[in-house]
Amino acid sequence: MYSISAMAIGTLISLMLFANGSLQMAFGASQSLVIIHATGTIVLIAILYLKRASFKVKEKINPYLFSAGALGVLLVFFNVTTVASIGLTLTIALGVIGQIIISSLIDHYGLFALEKRRGSFKKIAGFILIFAGIAVMAWPRG
Repeated sequence: MYSISAMAIGTLISLMLFANGSLQMAFGASQSLVIIHATGTIVLIAILYLKRASFKVKEKINPYLFSAGALGVLLVFFNVTTVASIGLTLTIALGVIGQIIISSLIDHYGLFALEKRRGSFKKIAGFILIFAGIAVMAWPRG
Protein backbone atom coordinates (compact mmCIF):
# COMPACT_ATOMS: atom_id res chain seq x y z
CA MET A 1 0.00 0.00 0.00
CA TYR A 2 2.76 2.45 0.91
CA SER A 3 4.58 1.72 -2.35
CA ILE A 4 1.49 2.68 -4.30
CA SER A 5 1.12 5.84 -2.22
CA ALA A 6 4.77 6.72 -2.88
CA MET A 7 4.24 6.27 -6.63
CA ALA A 8 1.14 8.47 -6.40
CA ILE A 9 3.30 11.13 -4.73
CA GLY A 10 5.74 10.92 -7.64
CA THR A 11 2.89 11.31 -10.12
CA LEU A 12 1.47 14.31 -8.27
CA ILE A 13 4.91 15.94 -8.03
CA SER A 14 5.37 15.61 -11.79
CA LEU A 15 1.96 17.14 -12.49
CA MET A 16 2.56 19.88 -9.92
CA LEU A 17 5.95 20.76 -11.40
CA PHE A 18 4.46 20.93 -14.87
CA ALA A 19 1.72 23.30 -13.70
CA ASN A 20 4.16 25.35 -11.59
CA GLY A 21 6.59 25.68 -14.48
CA SER A 22 3.80 26.73 -16.83
CA LEU A 23 2.64 29.38 -14.35
CA GLN A 24 6.23 30.63 -14.05
CA MET A 25 6.50 31.02 -17.81
CA ALA A 26 3.19 32.92 -17.90
CA PHE A 27 3.63 35.14 -14.82
CA GLY A 28 7.27 34.96 -13.70
CA ALA A 29 8.69 33.32 -10.59
CA SER A 30 7.42 35.72 -7.91
CA GLN A 31 3.85 36.02 -9.16
CA SER A 32 3.59 32.28 -9.81
CA LEU A 33 4.68 31.60 -6.21
CA VAL A 34 1.85 33.79 -4.93
CA ILE A 35 -0.70 32.12 -7.24
CA ILE A 36 0.48 28.61 -6.33
CA HIS A 37 0.39 29.20 -2.58
CA ALA A 38 -2.84 31.19 -2.61
CA THR A 39 -4.54 28.39 -4.53
CA GLY A 40 -3.10 25.82 -2.13
CA THR A 41 -4.31 27.82 0.85
CA ILE A 42 -7.84 28.03 -0.57
CA VAL A 43 -7.91 24.27 -1.19
CA LEU A 44 -6.57 23.58 2.30
CA ILE A 45 -9.20 25.81 3.92
CA ALA A 46 -11.90 23.97 1.96
CA ILE A 47 -10.55 20.58 3.07
CA LEU A 48 -10.37 21.70 6.71
CA TYR A 49 -13.92 23.04 6.49
CA LEU A 50 -15.28 19.85 4.91
CA LYS A 51 -13.52 17.69 7.52
CA ARG A 52 -14.65 20.02 10.30
CA ALA A 53 -11.03 19.98 11.42
CA SER A 54 -9.63 22.16 14.14
CA PHE A 55 -6.09 23.05 15.09
CA LYS A 56 -5.18 21.07 18.17
CA VAL A 57 -1.61 20.56 19.28
CA LYS A 58 -1.42 16.99 20.54
CA GLU A 59 2.07 17.26 21.95
CA LYS A 60 4.86 19.76 22.36
CA ILE A 61 6.75 20.26 19.12
CA ASN A 62 10.07 21.86 18.33
CA PRO A 63 9.72 25.39 16.92
CA TYR A 64 12.04 24.55 13.99
CA LEU A 65 9.28 22.36 12.54
CA PHE A 66 7.41 25.53 11.58
CA SER A 67 10.14 26.14 9.00
CA ALA A 68 8.36 23.58 6.79
CA GLY A 69 6.27 26.37 5.24
CA ALA A 70 9.36 28.37 4.32
CA LEU A 71 11.01 25.24 2.95
CA GLY A 72 7.91 24.62 0.85
CA VAL A 73 8.11 28.11 -0.65
CA LEU A 74 11.82 27.62 -1.43
CA LEU A 75 11.09 24.22 -2.96
CA VAL A 76 8.42 25.65 -5.25
CA PHE A 77 10.63 28.64 -6.15
CA PHE A 78 13.53 26.40 -7.17
CA ASN A 79 11.17 24.10 -9.05
CA VAL A 80 9.49 26.84 -11.09
CA THR A 81 12.79 28.40 -12.07
CA THR A 82 14.48 25.08 -12.83
CA VAL A 83 11.70 23.53 -14.91
CA ALA A 84 11.79 26.53 -17.24
CA SER A 85 15.56 26.13 -17.69
CA ILE A 86 16.25 22.40 -17.90
CA GLY A 87 12.82 20.80 -18.32
CA LEU A 88 10.56 18.67 -16.17
CA THR A 89 12.33 15.30 -16.43
CA LEU A 90 15.79 16.54 -15.55
CA THR A 91 14.43 18.73 -12.74
CA ILE A 92 12.77 15.71 -11.16
CA ALA A 93 15.75 13.43 -11.77
CA LEU A 94 18.25 15.83 -10.21
CA GLY A 95 15.81 16.47 -7.37
CA VAL A 96 15.77 12.73 -6.70
CA ILE A 97 19.55 12.81 -6.25
CA GLY A 98 19.20 15.53 -3.63
CA GLN A 99 16.43 13.60 -1.88
CA ILE A 100 18.45 10.39 -1.85
CA ILE A 101 21.55 12.08 -0.44
CA ILE A 102 19.85 13.97 2.37
CA SER A 103 17.40 11.22 3.29
CA SER A 104 20.23 8.68 3.42
CA LEU A 105 22.18 10.91 5.80
CA ILE A 106 19.10 11.46 7.97
CA ASP A 107 18.39 7.71 8.08
CA HIS A 108 22.00 6.66 8.61
CA TYR A 109 22.62 9.02 11.53
CA GLY A 110 19.09 9.01 12.94
CA LEU A 111 18.85 12.78 12.62
CA PHE A 112 15.78 14.67 13.85
CA ALA A 113 15.09 11.93 16.42
CA LEU A 114 14.32 9.35 13.73
CA GLU A 115 15.28 5.72 14.08
CA LYS A 116 18.73 4.96 12.66
CA ARG A 117 18.55 2.93 9.48
CA ARG A 118 22.02 1.98 8.36
CA GLY A 119 22.90 1.69 4.71
CA SER A 120 23.42 -1.66 3.06
CA PHE A 121 25.22 -2.95 0.00
CA LYS A 122 21.88 -3.26 -1.81
CA LYS A 123 21.04 0.39 -1.07
CA ILE A 124 24.43 1.60 -2.21
CA ALA A 125 24.20 -0.47 -5.41
CA GLY A 126 20.76 0.97 -6.08
CA PHE A 127 22.02 4.51 -5.51
CA ILE A 128 24.89 3.94 -7.95
CA LEU A 129 22.46 2.73 -10.61
CA ILE A 130 20.17 5.72 -10.05
CA PHE A 131 23.09 8.17 -10.14
CA ALA A 132 24.45 6.56 -13.31
CA GLY A 133 21.06 6.76 -15.03
CA ILE A 134 20.61 10.41 -14.10
CA ALA A 135 24.19 11.21 -15.17
CA VAL A 136 23.39 9.78 -18.61
CA MET A 137 20.24 11.93 -18.78
CA ALA A 138 22.09 15.06 -17.69
CA TRP A 139 25.12 14.53 -19.93
CA PRO A 140 25.49 17.51 -22.24
CA ARG A 141 24.40 16.94 -25.79
CA GLY A 142 27.17 17.18 -28.30
